[in-house]
Amino acid sequence: MTIVRRFAVELLGITSSILTAILVLLVQRTVGISIFTWFVWMFIPVGAMLCGFVSASGYFFGALRFERRPNWTLAVTMMVVGIGTYFLIYYLDYVTARLPVSFEDYVLIALTKARYVDDIDREGSEAGGFGFVIAALQIVGFMLGAGALFLKFRDLTACDDCDRFLRKVSVIEKRFPDDRSFLVWQNGIDRLDPASAEFEALLRKPVTRDRTSDGSVDTRCSLLACSGCDAQVMMQQSKMRLRLGWRPLPAYQREMILRRGVSLRRAFETSS
Repeated sequence: MTIVRRFAVELLGITSSILTAILVLLVQRTVGISIFTWFVWMFIPVGAMLCGFVSASGYFFGALRFERRPNWTLAVTMMVVGIGTYFLIYYLDYVTARLPVSFEDYVLIALTKARYVDDIDREGSEAGGFGFVIAALQIVGFMLGAGALFLKFRDLTACDDCDRFLRKVSVIEKRFPDDRSFLVWQNGIDRLDPASAEFEALLRKPVTRDRTSDGSVDTRCSLLACSGCDAQVMMQQSKMRLRLGWRPLPAYQREMILRRGVSLRRAFETSS
């Protein structure tokens, strides 16, 4: 079963790479915009990073769907596929254009004859030998985009015993009129045993959702659970309303790992 899951993840990753290359080429042919060649300040390949991120998205969704925990082998695979997407874009362009030159000559021409424009030079000038430097930056961009996606889900909450990601079960949202009432509630959450009836009662305690005003505090508690052993984690995010908008409260961004045998499903399902 593990081999099947790994194969499925790899298949989804390769599929997203191919679809990304096709999409980039379609945009280039229909609109005349080459997304993966976008640069910021002439040396930050934001277009390549974006394409690398999207090309590796199949690994992300596949790993979540088939419960494959990320490791450094997967990270390397994602970055290799990101690089492959870069060359696949050129190859698809070459094949569909049916040019009377070899693929190697086509890539050489594409890199050295490409024109890059900026706010000063609207016409652009041929890249020449500098095109190889640009290509190297773009390849690095594809790698960075894929690597950024890997880092995004590397730290997703998971069950070490079952080697599965925890899935969201339910959410409790409360709005307190001021920080004082919020802290009274929060102190009880911090002090009480999660297995106690008092803790469950505090989670279920209704809070009047008055009109938002300066000083209001919103807190969101999410219950995550393992589909294998029902190990549970409660995630909490809080924010305060100020004159200029909502501001996160880092001190009240919590991750409470419940000990084995403790379940908050009933408290969440019956909360007001």
